[in-house]
Amino acid sequence: MEEKTEAIVLKSIPFQEKDRILTLFSREMGLFSLIVKKISSPQLMTLTTPFCLGEFLYKKGRGELFSFRDGTVLDSHSFLRTDLASCMAAASMARALLNSHFPQGHISSLYLLFVSYLKQLPSFEKKENLVCSFCMKILLHEGVVHFSPLCNVCKEKTSTYLFRGESLCETHQEKGSIAVCASEWKTLETLTYCRSFQLLKECRITEELQAKIASFFQELCSATTPLR
Repeated sequence: MEEKTEAIVLKSIPFQEKDRILTLFSREMGLFSLIVKKISSPQLMTLTTPFCLGEFLYKKGRGELFSFRDGTVLDSHSFLRTDLASCMAAASMARALLNSHFPQGHISSLYLLFVSYLKQLPSFEKKENLVCSFCMKILLHEGVVHFSPLCNVCKEKTSTYLFRGESLCETHQEKGSIAVCASEWKTLETLTYCRSFQLLKECRITEELQAKIASFFQELCSATTPLR
């Protein structure tokens, strides 16, 4: 039985002479793999390029690798071919999706979030703002971030550390906790909860905070059990 879905290409791996194995992210299915055989036409070349948004007609088999039947390009996001900074930012967001383990019920909202962030890349001078915000919003969707001005343990002292998604004070911090100053805490909350791209553009993210976000994201993804 053939099925159709709108999806975006996250990975495209050459296979044999004219085939490609795609990792797709769709609104209905989340992540899935598809093999496209005998690629020769310009449309198929575009459709199987990373970050191309399209409609894919496929057939499920016994395994996890589905067979491509037909497809249509909806948006090739061609600006990524000439804008290296945007391409690298898109790749970072794709890796974040591939490394996360989001619940089935949140796939649709994450898909729409990814597409909207991808389309915003050309308008952002500071691409890292979108990447950092996207990572924090993935964690928010997973339900593993619990920002609180007061320590999640004692409910009294000011939170100055993050550990496995929890907000902790100096007294209750754990080994491996990430120290966060007041200005960084405010920026993290903006990146996580903000719904305005203009506000995201105005954020000032230091290299140190970027490193903390990357560490925080990796820690929580590693501690999450895959749900797919």
